[in-house]
Amino acid sequence: MLVKISLVLDRPVVDTVYTASDIISGHLVVENDQPLPTSAINNISLIGEAHCGWIIRRPSKRLDENRNYYTTFEDIPHEGHYECLDLKYYPLNAYPSVLNPGYHKIQFEFQLPNGGFPSTYEGKYGHIRYWIEAQVDTQLMPVNEWPYLAIVVNGPAHVSNHQLSQRAYNSSTGMLNNQPIYLRCELDTMGQREGQDIPVHCIVDNQSDKDLILKASLKRQVMYYAPESRRKTTETVVRNISHIIERTTRVYKTVQLFVPRDLPVVCHTCPVIDIRYTVSVVVDNPDQSFEMDCELPVILND
Repeated sequence: MLVKISLVLDRPVVDTVYTASDIISGHLVVENDQPLPTSAINNISLIGEAHCGWIIRRPSKRLDENRNYYTTFEDIPHEGHYECLDLKYYPLNAYPSVLNPGYHKIQFEFQLPNGGFPSTYEGKYGHIRYWIEAQVDTQLMPVNEWPYLAIVVNGPAHVSNHQLSQRAYNSSTGMLNNQPIYLRCELDTMGQREGQDIPVHCIVDNQSDKDLILKASLKRQVMYYAPESRRKTTETVVRNISHIIERTTRVYKTVQLFVPRDLPVVCHTCPVIDIRYTVSVVVDNPDQSFEMDCELPVILND
């Protein structure tokens, strides 16, 4: 009879993030007081799945028995699903056909691909999740549920080195009290690393008679794709301290934006969820209800 079954990783689950080409290793603990066929453990799997979904309520006009129109509402579900990863290990190929009574540690090891898989992500309309599970024959091994262990994975962007090395720049012009404002922003490269500063080079030509505030932020835009429907969310990841641009001055300033580690990277690696990052630079004067901005694309790459 089965006494205990559980999954244990060699590295601690908390605060461990696996990246491309990493080895994920551990063991399945099986404790039994009677002989147990190894075939009861079908396999140990590393699985990654992306899923998104939402409901759209649509009105529909109908006729009642008196031929009068009335409106009803129909809830239409929209869902997208993608299998990111499915790696399997078969213990029967490496262990005896019968596990004698006792305490057993069945070793397993998976290696993540070099690329082509998205990062772990939890969002408003969907998620990308990875886990390890032992798929068992519940007739031979009576358990309420399969042993399961969630892990965090950070996948690389699926882009070329040429794209990563390209400069990013943008400019914008506006008028404040009929006086011209010019803003130009530039990144040395589109590719940026997590855990480091992004130097944002800015030129602000303020020909107005009002002071302006220069602000920069890192934003994340998430697109969710389902058949015949999509959703989008935008959030600010990092805000920079503001800088004052005095009236009638032309200023060259480099703003440093720190990129936190382990931000989710899902760039051309998942058809149902896609994440894009941008540096947003804004000059404004709240008292005059004036705002002008530049957006610069950023590709995060570990």
